[in-house]
Amino acid sequence: MIKSRQNINRHGQHEEVFHFFLILVLSISVFSIGEQTLDGCYASSEQITDLSSGLETLKTSYINISETENGYLVNGLIWGANFHVCEVIDERGPLLMYQEGNLLKFSYDEPDYGIQCSLIITIKDEQIEFNNQEHACSKSVFFCGSRISLDGITLPKIKNSCQKGFGE
Repeated sequence: MIKSRQNINRHGQHEEVFHFFLILVLSISVFSIGEQTLDGCYASSEQITDLSSGLETLKTSYINISETENGYLVNGLIWGANFHVCEVIDERGPLLMYQEGNLLKFSYDEPDYGIQCSLIITIKDEQIEFNNQEHACSKSVFFCGSRISLDGITLPKIKNSCQKGFGE
């Protein structure tokens, strides 16, 4: 009778240790998933057609995101129809964006000139999506060609870095 109680206690102790390690592993996994880094290169390649010649060329649109002590620096190049581009920078260089949950936000206002720019990047499932419905940022802060808009552009995160000349 004493032996069977000892076996039950040992079995119970083993079960408690197992549950402890199971909870520990799950906690680490959930923490790791929630702490994925935004830093990196988001890119996608597609065939761009020259509308006058009909020739196609493979071009890569990309956005580079790097964390700083003040927020995130965002820059890149987006290709559109007929080789029109949108270079995502302002006169000082990469855009300084601030994180709010799963969003990166940039705003720039100059009321005297009628400029009210609000650019939002949504981060979800290792990809980014731009929201610039009013197109104010692409018209006044950085220039986008007439056949390209940032609004709705989605780019997946890639393993490689965005090196100089990456999208050219």
